[in-house]
Amino acid sequence: DCSQTLCKATCPTAPSNAMARAQPFTQLQLLLLHLPLLLCPQLVAVAEASITNTSAAFRGVRVCPPSNAPANLTGLQSERSCAVECAARANCAAAAHSPAEAACRLADAAAFAATWRSSDTCRSVVNAGRLAGGFAVAALSQTTLAALLVFHNFLLGLPNLAGNRSFAASLGSGARLTDRGVWLSGHADSFIEIDTESGNLTKHLTYGSQFTYFAKYLRYWQPGQKYVYIQEFTALSSFVSGGHWNEYRSSDNVNFTKLSIEAQFADNRVQKRSYEFNLLTVTDTEPVFTAATFNGSSFNQLFFNGTFFNGYHSDFNYNFTSDWNDRLRLGTSSLNTDKNMRGFFICWGVAAGQLTAAQLAEINALC
Repeated sequence: DCSQTLCKATCPTAPSNAMARAQPFTQLQLLLLHLPLLLCPQLVAVAEASITNTSAAFRGVRVCPPSNAPANLTGLQSERSCAVECAARANCAAAAHSPAEAACRLADAAAFAATWRSSDTCRSVVNAGRLAGGFAVAALSQTTLAALLVFHNFLLGLPNLAGNRSFAASLGSGARLTDRGVWLSGHADSFIEIDTESGNLTKHLTYGSQFTYFAKYLRYWQPGQKYVYIQEFTALSSFVSGGHWNEYRSSDNVNFTKLSIEAQFADNRVQKRSYEFNLLTVTDTEPVFTAATFNGSSFNQLFFNGTFFNGYHSDFNYNFTSDWNDRLRLGTSSLNTDKNMRGFFICWGVAAGQLTAAQLAEINALC
């Protein structure tokens, strides 16, 4: 039988949270950590659940620490060991394991946002819950940070990283979260849905208001595909479009594309649509970072891979249904599945006001 005293045994004190002074658990600490489990079998199930929860909290991403960043911990043989060490420190949000050095580099949310960058050359693990809120503080200017209503960086998971706001993201059954973003297959069940919280988001996107949409994605054009949808608002009761944002190509030449965005404002009974008529050079091998700014009466500027273009307007007056902006989905079209995106959705968000090219560059750097 297990004595009450032994069952009350506690784990050794976790190392200091200071990244610079971090030390891995010693063999003696690990032995003491597991000793209660050997003596108290009923604790095994609890420990296994704890390990599972810790593993689930961290996920792999293609993000690298700076090349000159010193190792915080040495003598660690696996990525999982790095994740365990990071989990033991309340302010640790990311860990990168170097097999060659048997070392681990750790970062809190601010350091991660300021200096760790997307790359296909290495892999890290992050705790998206610890990144939320503090993620963008160090890397974004105060003006940009204050403007953000929604910022989803799907390299890091599904939480909204813009302050304490919710507007949660969820995935259709055919979408998959990967270390390159959300994979969309192009099928009807493969999409990202943003919770508009019964109009709490769309109240910021009214006629007369100024706002900016932005998105980053890597899409693969399908044979004969002319459009790919970036986002679409629809009614909850039926798939009636309340406005969409898409990328368009006039031929099968994948090296050129155009942008189009429209929004319907039911209270004002107007539809606002803007096009970019210039041929924009793109490929299927590099992500696209794009944005659209609304000046209160039209989408006056469209942004594409570092450059603003003036939008050409085509407006309509109509009696629109007020609930057409209830549902917001990314990468899918309710009108035609041929317009669904196939590829990786990396970042998406909304900001109050019209963001500048410099502010959009700040955001793009985090994606």
